[in-house]
Amino acid sequence: MPSLQDLPPELILWVFRSLGNIDDALHLGFSCKRLYGIFDDPANQNDIMKSIIQRPGHHKYDLQLDCLDQFYTDRAKDYVHTAQLSNARCPDAKIIETMQSPSKHLFSSRNVVSGIVRRWHAMKVLFNLYCNSSVRNSYLESYIPYPGRDPESGQDGMPSKNDPLAPPSGDICDDFKKLTPEQKNRTYERFYKVLTAHWVAVEFAWLSKIRIYKDFAERDRFHDEVTEMWTLVEFVWVFLARKIFHSPSPVLEWFDSPQNPFPFQPPFVPGGCQLEGWLGNILGDMELNRVPEILADPMWIRWLSDNFVEEVAEYLRPTHIIELLFLFTWHPQKPWKDSRFEYLRKLGFADGLYGRTLGEDHPYRREARFSIDLLDYAVVPDLAYVGSFEQEELLAKQQKLGFRSPWERIDEDRVYEECENQWFGYRKWKNWALQMRG
Repeated sequence: MPSLQDLPPELILWVFRSLGNIDDALHLGFSCKRLYGIFDDPANQNDIMKSIIQRPGHHKYDLQLDCLDQFYTDRAKDYVHTAQLSNARCPDAKIIETMQSPSKHLFSSRNVVSGIVRRWHAMKVLFNLYCNSSVRNSYLESYIPYPGRDPESGQDGMPSKNDPLAPPSGDICDDFKKLTPEQKNRTYERFYKVLTAHWVAVEFAWLSKIRIYKDFAERDRFHDEVTEMWTLVEFVWVFLARKIFHSPSPVLEWFDSPQNPFPFQPPFVPGGCQLEGWLGNILGDMELNRVPEILADPMWIRWLSDNFVEEVAEYLRPTHIIELLFLFTWHPQKPWKDSRFEYLRKLGFADGLYGRTLGEDHPYRREARFSIDLLDYAVVPDLAYVGSFEQEELLAKQQKLGFRSPWERIDEDRVYEECENQWFGYRKWKNWALQMRG
């Protein structure tokens, strides 16, 4: 039987196109001189990668993500020196529709194909962190602090494990060492698919904050379409993001700096990072006159910092997380090309204040914004509904037997509070973290 390298070039190209993984194509292309000669041709390589990427599976969100990322990159240029985006620079329904269902003709662009290949390799940085022994141990031992909780004392008796994230060790955790090369490929494929799926959600969440809506009904429908993926979200957008901003007062470090032309001190200047508006949302307009007093209180600073970290995580793309880990967390001595204030603006931080509807003079309510806590707020009401139903059935039986008065009613607020406590207790103590984190 002839070997693969003895086949005609047309058949070898067909074999390359039939592969389902970019890494498999690279390994095959570098396996011998003849195969490399065919694979290294730019036209052949583009054709091979395009065929692999268009297969259903782990590249499902890549074309959509490429459109969204290009749009973000284009608009991010305006952020540093623009107080508010003009309507002409905000996406409308037609632009959103093209990004929700991008044309497959975009694959004819070599820039699109090469960009997806680069993203496939770049996201291995996060995957390697996920597989790293020391990082994974820190992740499994950590907890998610809630705003206002003391980060040093842990929560509800749990010892604090929220130490700064050290650079990764050279060891891979035991679970990944046991995997065969094929299993490792499949594992990264699943990781990449979930990562890009949530990346798309992050981009659409940002679009929902700056786009033009015809009316409030259209805004609400669009927000309903912005959903999250939870398998790996906690690791990337909660754990790693929280470690990046691990300090006693990140809100002061990122806002109140010499390079910030709009510092905390009044009078507040409109524009820039829209700090007055952000503090107004967090503190309430009545508290703005007390800003100097508030900023002198460590408890207030901690509370503001918790809210800042929670909100800024909504704007972090995977590329930002990689950049911040290596340039800010692990090598803080290296100079930055931008001030921290400018970096926040490039992220799109505070763009929620730009969201508007045609014919309306005020921005939409903050409650409509994307939240990484959505899972909790989706589960608890369902638990409370079931709990109330069970309580009503029990009350009806007791009233029928004469054990309870006929005018008694269920205390729904108490049921909700009990279900909320049970849910968070289950998350903390019943191995929820290990079950969900793999």
